[in-house]
Amino acid sequence: LFFPLYSILFPIAGREMKVFLALSITSLWYDGAHGFSRASSFTRSLTLRRFNMVSSSSNNNLVMYDSSTDPPGDRKKSSGNMWSVLATTEKWIADILGEPSQDNPYTRKEVNYVCEVANEDALVTASIWRRLKEARELGVSHGQAQEEMLMAEGPTSSPKTFRQTMVVVIPNSELLSKKFTVFNDLVTRINQARRSARDFVTDLSLEKLESEESNVIGERDWIVAVNCAHLHPNFGEKSPKQVLQELMEEEKSGEVDVNLQNYKRKKEMARRSPYPTVVVEVLATPPPDNFSAPPQQEQSQQESTVSGEDVRKLEALFGKSVAFDHPTKDISPEEQEDAFYDAIANSIGIQEITLFTPIILAQNWIAAHDDDFNSKICSFTHSDTQYIDEAFEFVFNNLAMQAGKLSMPVGTRQYLVFSKLVSNSATSLEKFAMQLKGMIAVLPSLADRVHISTFHPEHVSPSKRSPYPVLVIAWK
Repeated sequence: LFFPLYSILFPIAGREMKVFLALSITSLWYDGAHGFSRASSFTRSLTLRRFNMVSSSSNNNLVMYDSSTDPPGDRKKSSGNMWSVLATTEKWIADILGEPSQDNPYTRKEVNYVCEVANEDALVTASIWRRLKEARELGVSHGQAQEEMLMAEGPTSSPKTFRQTMVVVIPNSELLSKKFTVFNDLVTRINQARRSARDFVTDLSLEKLESEESNVIGERDWIVAVNCAHLHPNFGEKSPKQVLQELMEEEKSGEVDVNLQNYKRKKEMARRSPYPTVVVEVLATPPPDNFSAPPQQEQSQQESTVSGEDVRKLEALFGKSVAFDHPTKDISPEEQEDAFYDAIANSIGIQEITLFTPIILAQNWIAAHDDDFNSKICSFTHSDTQYIDEAFEFVFNNLAMQAGKLSMPVGTRQYLVFSKLVSNSATSLEKFAMQLKGMIAVLPSLADRVHISTFHPEHVSPSKRSPYPVLVIAWK
């Protein structure tokens, strides 16, 4: 038997405290007056009980939680009991997916139910990105553990596939609960940003490319796939413009397929959950055993094909040349001498240590080159992440921090320094900013208040070539 793990997040003193309600097999033998048990095709089975510990007084009972109120947190802004939110969602999923059986393709052995108590749009978006990041990290860590097992036990052992489903319930956002179009557009933009990130030239991808070119043998990279879908109480609800467009199409076609309409209706009803919900599923599978590049076919000199991989290699190659030979930098004789000794140090493997961190270098450059910089109302934040999902989470956390303030001076700017994300590709940073703008545009609380711009060592404009990639958030 497998049981889900309930977790609630409570913001306390600027941090998050996780409270886990673990469902153990011992609860099956508990016979109490108060209890809730439900068979679920999504989790095999669920047992949620309210344990009572009777004190010396017959009128006072000590319970694990009070079903009439919320757990500790912001109760004034909470829309309902968090325990009942999770239980209601699980019961609804069990009713939709049917009884558990080996033939049911929707049956899952491991499901994690999470309730996000945040009610700010930016913080909810950051939470979704955090769940996607955690799912990816779970798949990667499982692959690394399996590779270590293979190294210890030898080729006789067989690696195991990892699969986990996380149901993230978002009950406290009034905007996302009432307007399906906003929630749908947000999740759609998030998935679009994840697809676009596959083409980014990140520092991590360049490191892997250099390792492959140097024939460095390391651990095999497992195939980790993370899917993100959404459910909503008003799933499928259309705007007046969409309804009018459908009527015009039906009038143009001259006939209405009743069976198709009924099918679409049932499909929409199956995704109408009690609360706005995001379902994240991670699947980690081992790489093929006999993985090798296909044999190259002989081609004539007139025929030449250019793939996306070739374009990324060229972009990375020219990006390195620009980073090392900065066009706005006049090399003095002293700097030429330093470059000579640097080349000698690199050839014999001597490493240099500098006291200037990326954020200090970025601050000095911004103060000298950005006319809109004001040291009294501007702030700098540094992130050394190498992953796009973690970078989006970092940005939205900073947006939520500023958006929660009652008043901000005109001209407030946030400079987010990414020293290890896309250092060699200004195009990737620009695409990152474009996807960020798309997600901000669907959130009414941020759409008209934020302007996004970038600085990069390879920026096409010489006046915007900073020593490190910088994302600028300007508040209107």
